[in-house]
Amino acid sequence: MPMATTSNPVRILVAEDSPTQAEQLRHVLEQRGYEVVVAEDGVKALELLAVSKPSLVISDIVMPEMDGYELCRRIRIDKNTPDLPVILLTALADTQDVFEGLSCGADSFITKPYSGDYLLEQVARMLPDSKRTEGIGSALSVDLSWGGKNHVVVTNQKRLITLLISTYEAAVRRNTELARSQEELSLMNERLEAATVLAEAANRAKSEFIANMSHELRTPLNAILGFSDVLLDGGGGEVSEKQKRYLANIRVSGGGLLRMIGLRVEVASGLPTISADERRIAQVLINLLSNALKFTPDGGEVGVEAAVEAKTMRVTVWDTGIGIAAEDFNRIFLPFQQLESPLTKSFEGTGLGLYLCRKIVELHGGRIRVESAPGRGSRFTFTVPITAEPGESS
Repeated sequence: MPMATTSNPVRILVAEDSPTQAEQLRHVLEQRGYEVVVAEDGVKALELLAVSKPSLVISDIVMPEMDGYELCRRIRIDKNTPDLPVILLTALADTQDVFEGLSCGADSFITKPYSGDYLLEQVARMLPDSKRTEGIGSALSVDLSWGGKNHVVVTNQKRLITLLISTYEAAVRRNTELARSQEELSLMNERLEAATVLAEAANRAKSEFIANMSHELRTPLNAILGFSDVLLDGGGGEVSEKQKRYLANIRVSGGGLLRMIGLRVEVASGLPTISADERRIAQVLINLLSNALKFTPDGGEVGVEAAVEAKTMRVTVWDTGIGIAAEDFNRIFLPFQQLESPLTKSFEGTGLGLYLCRKIVELHGGRIRVESAPGRGSRFTFTVPITAEPGESS
């Protein structure tokens, strides 16, 4: 491979309007020992050629003032540089690129993006030496049919063969890169599928764990709350005021923990089959029932209704709690929204429960709405499409 030496420097002219691309080319070439001169466009490149003839020209095609095709044509018609090797940097997107390359007299193409090793291979192949100058051959007149028209291109045998080889190599490189990308995509898909399976298994395990823990915690909690009530009512003997405060704290904290566990809802047989994610619909019911319990004072009522209407399952969770003002209906379904009022400021929460209910229901093709008034309770109703009638297989 030709290298630059003190007595015989190999000088390469680079025509590139992108400073970043020009510096990348300069770095790769100078690392191999070549002397590099950079011109920012075709006009500047011609000015440098008039001063000193390099061993090789590497030119981008798309440049201001004068593109790479025109620069190559000017080099070919100049009596001082007719055989100066020219490599064009291009995308080789279609037949037009090949035709233009033949027409302007380019020796080779390098497609973008390219590796440094491939660039150096092409440079070594194009640099003048005894092997290259032998058999360049006389000019050939080549008839080409392109775009419905016949074109005559004047070139030489060596240049024609070299250009076609570079075109073929570009196609092979792209095909190799495409195959590699497909292999990487396939591997990523396999990993994604495996991750999805693991995530689903983790979700199932989490749901089973929560369900089991809910069952295991509800029994002792109910016992704790029940005995606390007995003690507060004097069923276990007289208690001091300090003990009453302790028992009251146990009662409040235990009640809050019991509400956090959630509810188990069983659907009666004979209802229609719906197309739904069982855990997600259960989450909607739990969120709505939890809110109903949380915002309903002691002595109030909470209920669930279900009905079928025109291929739609309608479920309503109602309560006799503190209610919601009409101007807040839309806001309560937005994320991280909590109503600010003397009636709600004592209740804690993230503001995500009703937002998640709305998203889950809408993903199932249904809708959710609220009917309420301050001090008169609330009715949250959601619908889910039916896929089969009772008794039919789903």
